[in-house]
Amino acid sequence: PRGLAAEPCECPRCGYDLSGAAAAWNHADSISCPMRGTCSECGLEFAWGDLLSPVFRPPAWSFEHAEMRRVSRLILTMFRSLTPGRVFAEIRLEIPVRAGRLVALTLASLVAWQLLASVAQVLALFDEYIIILDAAMRGRVGWSGVRYEVLSSLLPYAMAGGQSWSSIWVATPWTLLCVLWLLLTPLTFVLLGQTLRRYRVRRVHLLRGVAYGVAPMWMLLSLTLVVPLGCAAWEHLAGGYSIWDWRQVRWLVEVMPLALVGVWQLNYVRRFVGGYLRLPNEIGVALVMMTLSFLAAATLVWLSPLGSLLGRRVGVVFFGAPF
Repeated sequence: PRGLAAEPCECPRCGYDLSGAAAAWNHADSISCPMRGTCSECGLEFAWGDLLSPVFRPPAWSFEHAEMRRVSRLILTMFRSLTPGRVFAEIRLEIPVRAGRLVALTLASLVAWQLLASVAQVLALFDEYIIILDAAMRGRVGWSGVRYEVLSSLLPYAMAGGQSWSSIWVATPWTLLCVLWLLLTPLTFVLLGQTLRRYRVRRVHLLRGVAYGVAPMWMLLSLTLVVPLGCAAWEHLAGGYSIWDWRQVRWLVEVMPLALVGVWQLNYVRRFVGGYLRLPNEIGVALVMMTLSFLAAATLVWLSPLGSLLGRRVGVVFFGAPF
């Protein structure tokens, strides 16, 4: 409609002013209003209705745009971020980016991850208390060392000291690899400088991609409970004397979290690059980014002194005391 043609508007991807193209609809030679347009600056194809219609609104669950019930929408956004396809189908380029909320979402997700790690600290302290009890009092309450094998494979902190009982927890290499891979993959967007400049992608869109990539990290790590907890349950079905040794499939406990993270990240990067930024060859870009971030994470864990430092020194503050 011609009444909307004079409204100010800009390209959602590069920010180019499209008001001139819209104003041309009122020209005497113009006989119709086009339904779709193409940005002359970055080549983005868009629907004029998405830019000009006041009906186009952010989804109700979006914490980024919430004016009320922010806590509940923060939780909803974290859970919704587990499905990148649905997120970037509803959070589109045309929706304004609120950088402050995205930073808050990222920080809240990292805090949730630290709280998840604190659960491991509580379990470690509880086990230590049970172990020092008299054997007659301890009974079947105390689990065998399998609990530490389980927790070390799914949380960022694992028992230190070999066979000794201790409440000092450090990151295992495989779990640390998962954590670093999740953190580094969104950051590899900066390596796409030439592509981003070619399509004039505004940097603020990368902040949105990083925020929704980090948001589900704590849930992805907690989902890795399935295999190791299943092994632990089977181990203790016979009161800790099962004839079946779950260590025969220990490689599953180590590989499953990595496979889960890899599958999710492939879907996340592909949806963000192709579905949100609308750039070509999204699968190729996703594979390159994941490969680079995986190699960087593996280098930090196994070939860099920083990996040892992270594994032994990074901890959480629990009851005011660093672990």
